[in-house]
Amino acid sequence: MSDEPNTEPTEEPIEDPDHIYVKLSKPINAYGDEVSVIKMRMPTAGDGMRVGNPVDFYPMTDPPLIRFNMPVVQAMVARLANIPSGSIEKMMPQDLVACGWKLAHFFLPPVGT
Repeated sequence: MSDEPNTEPTEEPIEDPDHIYVKLSKPINAYGDEVSVIKMRMPTAGDGMRVGNPVDFYPMTDPPLIRFNMPVVQAMVARLANIPSGSIEKMMPQDLVACGWKLAHFFLPPVGT
């Protein structure tokens, strides 16, 4: 057993408030490198304006409905993680959905509004 610490984050580290992490169930290749953790910067309003809103929200249904616009999730993850869209297409579906859930609260109204 190795004494070296595992430096690959599996959860969003508290000490890194500027990034969002998603551990992939199956690594992908990006720019010739194997990627097993997606590291995204925080989205800005400009990202939403350029890429679109990855979340479709229907608050008037019972219960309220949240759907992901998967092509927009793909484009947003590619933009925020600086990974080619073609590499994002190779992700396992559950990994792309996990990225969508990590990003969802940025694109939904605050609770109570």
